[in-house]
Amino acid sequence: MTALRRLAPDAPRGIIGEAFADGDPHWAAISPRRRFSARNLLHWPATRPDFLSWNVADLERPAVRLARSLGRPVMTWTVRTLEDQARAALHADQIVFEGFRA
Repeated sequence: MTALRRLAPDAPRGIIGEAFADGDPHWAAISPRRRFSARNLLHWPATRPDFLSWNVADLERPAVRLARSLGRPVMTWTVRTLEDQARAALHADQIVFEGFRA
């Protein structure tokens, strides 16, 4: 992200994220420290994303709320249920959905 910001400063840059849960086998190869940093957007000063794309189950994280309060758009994925839609309506600006009809 920092290299892209230097090379293409006018190109929009976003972060795709989620809670990066410690017990999730998908993230076992990433150290607990890096997962903590990613879930809490501790890289923000260096990366300065223009938007976030965040897992719908994890939208209520303080870092996501802070980013949105700072005017960064928040997209969310993947909305599949009415409950997901309700959460997204409260905490996101746009959704990615799958197999879902309101």
